[in-house]
Amino acid sequence: MCALWKVSDAGNVGTMLRTMACLNFQYMLHVSNVAASDAEAEGFTRRLAAASRGCSGKDFARRVCWTADGFVAHCGADGSGGGSSSSSSSSSSSSSGGAGEAGGDGDGGDGDGRRLPRLPIVAIETAPGAQSMYDFAWPERCMILVGSEGCGIHGRVLEKLRPGYDALVIIPTPGAHKSFNVATAFGMALFSYRQQWPGHTVAMDMASARQMHASG
Repeated sequence: MCALWKVSDAGNVGTMLRTMACLNFQYMLHVSNVAASDAEAEGFTRRLAAASRGCSGKDFARRVCWTADGFVAHCGADGSGGGSSSSSSSSSSSSSGGAGEAGGDGDGGDGDGRRLPRLPIVAIETAPGAQSMYDFAWPERCMILVGSEGCGIHGRVLEKLRPGYDALVIIPTPGAHKSFNVATAFGMALFSYRQQWPGHTVAMDMASARQMHASG
């Protein structure tokens, strides 16, 4: 599973969905508190579809929106399999199923109330104590998290990470510039995971995906 903390550029998000489809990652949690107008949402969906080259939605990678508060609460849940139940309110998806949004995939039915497991989080971030991706041992089941353009992963999230369960990972930059585009870093992280776990797929039905949306 993959998660994006407030990545706002539709081109970046679409590129990430295309990468996920190529490397067999099924679900993206897209964390954002931005309330877009209908016109803005339509424009974002259109740009995302173009960047993803059709690699989103029912047959590829699915994008599920979550609020920042809901995601932070989930990160603070225990790691024994329980997830966040911080909110009982549910909102509908702001985009169509063509953009890979929950609620638009045509599967029918609502969330079944199960709590999302709190998987180990592997945060790709230039933070003190981060391990090099060169020699990082990826957990077979984990959530790969990247941060927003320019600001990275917020401290509210990083402070919820637990040593020995979660991990901070940095992509070494031997060149003069020290910052990757977020979609580029995301792609390198997914490829690094696939090098160690070439055949693993985390299966999740749409009921669980909708529960993520409702819990946010």
